[in-house]
Amino acid sequence: PRPETAGDEDNFTNAIDRIKRRHNNVVSIMAQGILELKRSLGTDDLDPRIQDFLDRFYMSRIGVRMLIGQHIALHGTPGPGYVGLVCERCSPRDVVRDAAENARNLRTLRYGVAPEVGVFGKSELTFTYIPSHLDHMLFELLKNSMRAVVELQGADKEPLP
Repeated sequence: PRPETAGDEDNFTNAIDRIKRRHNNVVSIMAQGILELKRSLGTDDLDPRIQDFLDRFYMSRIGVRMLIGQHIALHGTPGPGYVGLVCERCSPRDVVRDAAENARNLRTLRYGVAPEVGVFGKSELTFTYIPSHLDHMLFELLKNSMRAVVELQGADKEPLP
């Protein structure tokens, strides 16, 4: 039912927070299932209908988790310059640096080496955005790029491009 009191609102917020946390591992479970499906089919190509379903599923999941996360964040203690999850002055330079450091650490653990990442351009730029979403996108992009560089160049090539 629609929350009518502050207590109802707190209960609702706690309930959706539990639901969100309970589904944190859905992406890794789906990825494992897709890998098993590809192995059983003996191909890396998925039926376009399955790919279409996955695209819609993940887009829907991102939207629902964004709405839940925003609601939860609005009911918590706001960080300076934030409205829920939204940062009024998101610095892509800072987000890139954090994502690059995390990706480098992961690649160094896996390969023993990782390429350096430089940040160029208008580094003072800020805009209104959700830093955690930008971080996730950049981390995945940089992690995959670093893997490709190390696998193409070889882990013994120093310095890596």
